[in-house]
Amino acid sequence: MCFSANVSLATGVVVGGAGAATIPFIHQRREVAFATLPLVFSAHQLLEGIVWRHVDAAGGTAVSTPVVLVWQFVAWTFLPIYVPFAVALFEPDRRRRQAMWGLTAVGAGIGTFLLVTSIDSGSRVQIAQHHLQYDIPLHPGWLPAIPYVAATCLSVLLSSHPFVVRFGIALTASMALSAAMDALNFSSVWCFFAAVLSLGILVHYRTASRESRAGLRPADAHG
Repeated sequence: MCFSANVSLATGVVVGGAGAATIPFIHQRREVAFATLPLVFSAHQLLEGIVWRHVDAAGGTAVSTPVVLVWQFVAWTFLPIYVPFAVALFEPDRRRRQAMWGLTAVGAGIGTFLLVTSIDSGSRVQIAQHHLQYDIPLHPGWLPAIPYVAATCLSVLLSSHPFVVRFGIALTASMALSAAMDALNFSSVWCFFAAVLSLGILVHYRTASRESRAGLRPADAHG
């Protein structure tokens, strides 16, 4: 999430550019899903920019549109399935990979639950303290965050690739800081973190590609 339509849309373009720039540096087919994660972040931000436009057009009152539903699907259902799935595809350790597949199932379960609950409540969104607040009538509201974070963060932290673990630490810290800012009624800063995470992926694959051409073993490129 971000704090205005223009910032969300601009971030979506920047993050999408980072995702597109990463593609030429991907040499392992099993890593495509993870390496193109910035493109998912980009779609997420662009959708939120459109949602902002709809809310602004409604004078800041709560709205429910198809774009809101698509945003919720990407954020709440697609991501907790996609992230553990993406890291499992190129995880060499069997036990870790099995755990990632299990977390993919957890992501599918909580993602489906959040989406269905949102649809039942009308999939509404409104402006609250300079960020968009999506309506989910769940109490306590933090409870669904446990399986969601397990699917999206723990799966990455389990990786045997050092770079993926570093990405997981940054992702976990970004989500925690964004949640803290939201709890304090500050502006959402997830768009900033999405850009930093995406640029990190680009830098890694560009560096790995350069080192591969220099004659380093593929395993060295993931250090």
